[in-house]
Amino acid sequence: MKKIVLAVLLSMFSLQVYAESLECGDAQATVLSSQKGSFPYFGLSIFHRDYQKTYTFKVDKEYFKLRCETALDGSKVFLALHTCGGSGCADLSNFGIIDTKNGEMLLSPSAPYKGNLEKAIEILKFQPKPFLCRPTQPNETEICKKSKIELG
Repeated sequence: MKKIVLAVLLSMFSLQVYAESLECGDAQATVLSSQKGSFPYFGLSIFHRDYQKTYTFKVDKEYFKLRCETALDGSKVFLALHTCGGSGCADLSNFGIIDTKNGEMLLSPSAPYKGNLEKAIEILKFQPKPFLCRPTQPNETEICKKSKIELG
C-alpha cells in the first residue's frame, strides 16, 4: 500500500521530485518537493501500519523542514516548520504538528507572518529547539527542503 500511495504522489508531481524519508515512533514520513511550476507544493506523506495520510503545502513559503519530536507526555509527533525567507515572515515559528498515532494534524502551519510558537508550546509542553538544517551538512534527524520553483 505504501508503494501505491507513493506512486500516486510521484505521478502528481510529474516525476520531477526530490524525496526524503524520516521515521518517528511507528510512523514514517516522506517529504516530496516538486520541481514543476504546474504543481507548486511540498508533499508530506505519513505511513503507519494503521493509516496513510498526505498533506500538501504551497511553495509560496519556500522552506519546509520536518523532524521527529517527543512531547512532554511521551507521545511522538512530527514537527514541521513551513516558512518563507522574506522580511515579513515568522521565519522560526510557523509550525505544524502531526500525531504519529493517527496522522492527525494537531497544529497547522498556517501563520506564516505572525507565527504560532505559543500554540506549539501548548501542544508539546516545551519550546521547540531551532532546526539544524545546513545545506552543506545534511543530517539523519531532519528533512530540510527549499523550493526551486520561482512563483511569479
